[in-house]
Amino acid sequence: MSPSPGDGAPPSQDSKVVGGLASVFKGLAGAAKLTKSSPTVAQSSGPPIVHSGIAEQLNSMAIPQAYALPPQHVALFEQLKDGTINERVAAANSLRTVVANYPHNPVLGIWHAAKDLIEASNPTATRVAGWELLAECVKHPSSSDLERKEYFQTISTLVDSDDFHLQLVALVNLSDHGRNMSGFDYDLFPLLSTWLRSSFSMVRAARAMAKRQGQRSKSKSVITKEQKDFTDLFAFVADAIKFNSVLADDAAAEALVDALLEICLLTNNSDDMRACSGILDAIITFGVLPGNKLKQCVEILSSIHCLVPDAQKRAWNTIRILCQSHNGQATVRLLLETLSSAGADEDRKHDLRHIRGALSILKKLVSKSSEKGYPPIPYAILVDGLSKVVEATSSWKVYLDILKLSNALFCDSRGGVNAMLVDEDWTSIFDIAGACSAGAVTYLAKSSQNIASPLSQEDNDQPEAMIIKELLELVSQVENTVNQPGPLIQKQDCISFFTKVHPAIPDSAAMLVLNYYKEFRCCFPSDARWKMNLDLVVGAFFKDRNRSTDVRLQALHVVTEVYDMLELINDEAEPEFALNLVKRLLVGVTEEMDITVLQEIVSFAVSVATTTSLLMFCYITDTLTGIVGGNRSHIAIPSPQNPSVTSSASNLPASQTPADVVTKGFVQIFLRVMNVDVSKAVYLFKTLVSIVKLNNATDARLTAMKLLFRLRADWANRIFITTHTETNSLATALHRTEAAMARKLSEEVPPQPRLSRTEASSSSRSTRALKLADRASHVSWIAKNLFTDVDGSQVLDEKAQTSIDFMQRVAYADVDESAADPLFTSSRFGDIQQKRWLIGNSIVTIEQAVTSGWARITKRQPSGTSSFTICESLRPPPAHQQPLDDSARDSNSNTVAAAAAGSSTNSVLPNHLLVQLLSSMPQYNDMSRPVPLPDNDAVDRAIRVFDRNSTLDGHKVGVIYIGENQVDEVEILANVSGSSDYVEFLNGLGTLTKLKGATFDLQGLDRVYGMDGEYTFCWRDRVTELVFHVTTQMPTNLENDPRCNQKKQHIGNDYVNIIFNDSGFPFKFDTFPSEFNYVYIVITPESRASFVATRQRTPKDVEDSFYKVQVMSKPGFPEISPASETKIVSLKALPAFIRLLALNASFFSHVWANRDGGEHISSWGNRLREINRLRENYGPKTTPQGPPASSPPGTAHNHGNAGIGSQLDISRAGGTVRDSLGSLSIRRSSVATFFTSSSEQNSHRSSILSTASTDNTEVMPPTAADVLVESLDFSRWA
Repeated sequence: MSPSPGDGAPPSQDSKVVGGLASVFKGLAGAAKLTKSSPTVAQSSGPPIVHSGIAEQLNSMAIPQAYALPPQHVALFEQLKDGTINERVAAANSLRTVVANYPHNPVLGIWHAAKDLIEASNPTATRVAGWELLAECVKHPSSSDLERKEYFQTISTLVDSDDFHLQLVALVNLSDHGRNMSGFDYDLFPLLSTWLRSSFSMVRAARAMAKRQGQRSKSKSVITKEQKDFTDLFAFVADAIKFNSVLADDAAAEALVDALLEICLLTNNSDDMRACSGILDAIITFGVLPGNKLKQCVEILSSIHCLVPDAQKRAWNTIRILCQSHNGQATVRLLLETLSSAGADEDRKHDLRHIRGALSILKKLVSKSSEKGYPPIPYAILVDGLSKVVEATSSWKVYLDILKLSNALFCDSRGGVNAMLVDEDWTSIFDIAGACSAGAVTYLAKSSQNIASPLSQEDNDQPEAMIIKELLELVSQVENTVNQPGPLIQKQDCISFFTKVHPAIPDSAAMLVLNYYKEFRCCFPSDARWKMNLDLVVGAFFKDRNRSTDVRLQALHVVTEVYDMLELINDEAEPEFALNLVKRLLVGVTEEMDITVLQEIVSFAVSVATTTSLLMFCYITDTLTGIVGGNRSHIAIPSPQNPSVTSSASNLPASQTPADVVTKGFVQIFLRVMNVDVSKAVYLFKTLVSIVKLNNATDARLTAMKLLFRLRADWANRIFITTHTETNSLATALHRTEAAMARKLSEEVPPQPRLSRTEASSSSRSTRALKLADRASHVSWIAKNLFTDVDGSQVLDEKAQTSIDFMQRVAYADVDESAADPLFTSSRFGDIQQKRWLIGNSIVTIEQAVTSGWARITKRQPSGTSSFTICESLRPPPAHQQPLDDSARDSNSNTVAAAAAGSSTNSVLPNHLLVQLLSSMPQYNDMSRPVPLPDNDAVDRAIRVFDRNSTLDGHKVGVIYIGENQVDEVEILANVSGSSDYVEFLNGLGTLTKLKGATFDLQGLDRVYGMDGEYTFCWRDRVTELVFHVTTQMPTNLENDPRCNQKKQHIGNDYVNIIFNDSGFPFKFDTFPSEFNYVYIVITPESRASFVATRQRTPKDVEDSFYKVQVMSKPGFPEISPASETKIVSLKALPAFIRLLALNASFFSHVWANRDGGEHISSWGNRLREINRLRENYGPKTTPQGPPASSPPGTAHNHGNAGIGSQLDISRAGGTVRDSLGSLSIRRSSVATFFTSSSEQNSHRSSILSTASTDNTEVMPPTAADVLVESLDFSRWA
């Protein structure tokens, strides 16, 4: 043991000197008496007092020589004792190092020699040297408990407040950071309590001084020396509790907790609060919190958790540890008692602080699971406490905390409802939440703002906005709970809560309320609160224009159901209630700007006005009329996109005006009442007329006009409404529709310099409409447009070739197709030989009677077949004429002709007639040179196939009659008769033709067994043939064919159908489902009359009747007729007009049907292709070289090497082509004129050569296309 120093008193004379330091311990016998009191902060500046007991014990000990100072340091020790102040300070600093490096030295003696250096009267440097030496001495490992006690007494005496940090360092070193407290076991914690208070006082003073001097930064105070000492003290206290908390008795623990709580109450620094919470953590964790201090701790910590955000986390951590300890239940009980005793504390501020703290901690606790060691919270006691808080205070901050706690109840750590609420009644907690938010909800309702308005600004710290935000969170949690699948026993409580705070709930929650009211009929008289609920629906949801369209529509649906129920039960107790309900809905309707809601209001008003009294009808009409005349009635309002609530507004246009919505409602009312209540109809008629006379609201005026224009009177002068109006046709005629305007603009575009080939083809067909003498003069213009393009280049087209072929046949004749003479037989004319040739685009067959000179010529062209029987007049030879050699002639003495001529020596072959009729010049051109066809089976078959191709374009069109009130397909197809107008129409449409034995194409109708009836109507001209599939002409057998499939198989496959609609309803395109029905031509009487009435009409009435005609096309089918807009036609002109529409539609439908698989080939095109196939098979394979030859201008097709393309070799050099074409132009003859004599042809060629103009000295060379057209103009040489 090292010797202990005394207190500086003179040594006793009885002491025995031991070694060199014996005299140091002689004064210990005169030390002060030992006391048991706790050390206190000494206010005296004198040296510390040493206990006499310690001195006596140290006096009796011997000091071994080994513990003496090294010789080199003895002088320092003597200097420390007897030197000047500066020498002592220097010696103290040097010995501090010696003590640290040499553990075996007289530490206590060194300290006794230097202890007066720490006196307050000394300079700072002196005190610092003394304290630093002491801090090093106390770390000596061999110090006894008595020595450590003496050190502790010295350290615990406060000499100067400026040296507190030095004292703290010495104490920390002495206790080894709280780990070793031997020698002063029970004295440390009382000292720490004292030091905490004194250090806090110094820190407060330093902070106040810094604040006065402006040394505070924007976010945090400047750290002073006192602050650092205070922080270090907290750290040391925490270490001491952690390692030696068992040494703190109840009194010391209470004193320490009091000091900590006192600091928490007095400080406003979050660092202090966190530090105090940390000490309390250590006490609870490593020690025992005094029971009488639990309440104060809970109150203070909960207040910190609520009011100090920076210290919130540390405060919660302390309470968490407390709740998970054996004090958990007591902590919860204290928190609930704080709520239950709300208002008992006279200090209102103190009371609110504790209440808010308790609410803050309870909010955290309810979100925690009891499985983690947290104590459960009794729901009933909690709700009771919250109720008392609401009654005792009006603080919005408390209300906000209660709402936060309520939110925690409905959203636990798993996001669901807290387990404590599952089987409880939620009415109380909802009442509490409603009471807390009542002021904010009232403010929101009075402000006439939507819910998002108070929350629209960021960081909005207004009390009402904060409460509304928390309330919305609660509403959202409850809404999610209600929407969870499965039953919810508290659903009614949730709906009731929503109704109490209805101004603040979102639209989704409002929809829950309305759906609940609708499902459980809460607004029906069967509910005790039905009137209150109904008032809520009308006032809070329907009348609130800040609500969404869906919410308002749903509210209106609820009200309308109630009205319907009241009307059904005919409530006699309150007969005016239903009418007053209607009036409530119409109040303020003139200001309604939601077009969808207005539509539903008007729809409801329509249903009410139809059945209500005239007085109420006038009230509804007048109220809605106010919308039409309002200032905003003409403003177009967009309709909502996809409203979720089903309504009649789903068919609204993109935007319309309120006036138009109301006018459409008036139209609906008028349609309903015109046949049941004259007074209402007249009143509404006048209203509609007044709307028409307005200067604004154009769309409303048009709506009214559309109805007024549909008013009609039938044959008995009864007023009715037509199913559709002709105003669209009128608008089209005036170019007031988009489609009509587009057509008008297209018509104003300058025409192209040439017709399209289709138009040219139509022109050639219409040539027959000209007088016979005038037709030839138009050939040149038509041919030019058929075979030249807009740029003047040559065009080869199959339709053009068949068109020019047809023009050749009809330009100089207007006759029917000829047939072969059946009397031209070998039995009458003797031996007949047959020969066939291809000449141009025709097949010429000559059947020649060998001896008589008679011949039958058949010319098959694409557009028709002509047959001629001719005879060459052979004069009898004179008697002196020498007969030919018998072996050179063919004799047939058995023929009738030979008998008539006696012994005739004439013999003629078919080739002779062909050579005589054609030009006598050599035929060098392949196209113009006749191609002989062999007499074999293949050619015979080809000719038969050719003859089976009709020369007419055949078309089929269905005719269907729809009787009165008929809409069903089977009912319509079962008709076997129609009205007199229908019969009159059929008679003009075509000719009644017997089916059995017919020789033409019946387009699928049975001509053998009569399955499709006995007769049908047909029509044809020289080009086209129409067969009508008339359903009323076909037999009906509903027993064997209940679906009328026999009729449906015809009209279902017809591209075009004519509908004679006497049903009184608009015709729907899908009445007869079919993939092939492209066009319906619908005929509807302009003035409606019953079936019986039509039978009673006179012929004059029938003649004066008019019909509406409209062409309806399948979706995706082009608009092909001007009759797509309704036309009005008299019955007299109706058949021809309909026939023309049907024919054009059928033509186009054939082309349309083949648009994917290729082009539509006409009958003429098929015949032309057959001719070209024969040319490909039997014509020359190579074009012979030689001079151009005279040839008839045949019409060619561009297949293979045949046709005009091969006749005009455009690939040759320009000069050669022009020479060739020029020679062709003067060497042409026509197959169509092969009956013309040779002299006429020569004369024609001469006339062509003489037509050249002599006025111009320069002639531009003709182009290939010009020469081609020149060669095709048969009118110049025919």
